Amino acid sequence: MKSRPAASVVLVLCCAQASFAAQPSGKTYNFPIYKNNPPGKQLTGAYAPADSPPLAPGETQKKFKVPKGFEVRLFASEPEVVNPVAMTWDERGRLWVLELYEYPKGVPKGQKGRDRIKILEDTDADGRADRVTVFADGFSLATGLALGNGGVYLGVAPDLLFLEDTNGDDKADKTTVLKTGFGMEDRHELLNGFAWGPDGWLYMTHGVFTHSKVRDPNDPDGFGVQVDAALARYHPRTKKFEVFADGTSNPWGVDWNERGDAFVSACVIHHLFHMAPGGQYNRQGGTWANPYGYVGDLPSKGLPAIVDWRHYRAAHSGICIYQGDQWPAECRGLAFLGNIHQSAINCDRLTPVGST
Repeated sequence: MKSRPAASVVLVLCCAQASFAAQPSGKTYNFPIYKNNPPGKQLTGAYAPADSPPLAPGETQKKFKVPKGFEVRLFASEPEVVNPVAMTWDERGRLWVLELYEYPKGVPKGQKGRDRIKILEDTDADGRADRVTVFADGFSLATGLALGNGGVYLGVAPDLLFLEDTNGDDKADKTTVLKTGFGMEDRHELLNGFAWGPDGWLYMTHGVFTHSKVRDPNDPDGFGVQVDAALARYHPRTKKFEVFADGTSNPWGVDWNERGDAFVSACVIHHLFHMAPGGQYNRQGGTWANPYGYVGDLPSKGLPAIVDWRHYRAAHSGICIYQGDQWPAECRGLAFLGNIHQSAINCDRLTPVGST
């Protein structure tokens, strides 16, 4: 009988409140190493933060509990990457990471932000990042990242930007504002979760208490497209921006199954929604942009989630519907969701029921 090699999970470790003065390893870096602001008022009781000091990356790696047959490998840790809020891989196997330092307040007016995009590369194929390049920096409250069409799409409210490296030195030297008008009211609900859909549109999720009227930057008087709790999308060729489906709460992430159905992870209310085009879904608050929908007649006030139970507490961030062939066959088609409160990755199995 042949043994099956361990299925790997690549791990990027960071500590949200860490600060760095000198590196014990003696390594030097060609980018500034920022210190986070000290923590503010903390919750108490069951929601109190851990009172133990952060562990070294190698020690943290040992404490992960994974299913039988899986292993966790450390790809990068501080200060190579700090406060990652979004990441993606390019065709060369490099990891692009968006670092978010300015959450939640943003930088004071007139000051330069510290949020930045890094490229992490494993040049010697040992499974660890050994080259770090800052592609672009100086942003405040940057929350969405995607690669495509020879550049980088960056969500940094109030703008959706397109960054280009025109001379091949892995440094952004051209910036175009594609859309503007994204709201900033609730700083953990800004435009986020960038993902390319099977239809060639760039999709993004957007929270319920942040109010956007997305418009062309050259049309300052335009009313724009109203967005709050929604799955929205942008077409890179036509420049059209629209709401794909309205509702949920604080969605952070979208992915598709092999049939092309879109699924969104959400917070506070139920955690998983199958989003059909034009659908008006259950909302944590507010009302739908379309006043003529029939949602008010439904017992659940909007199309419901596809779950009637909850994982641990309420905060979910990120979703991946696994369609690869590196993990065991029984993993194919499962929906993996990050659970912030549980410090875990949860897993849901999707079963077709009629049209949903």
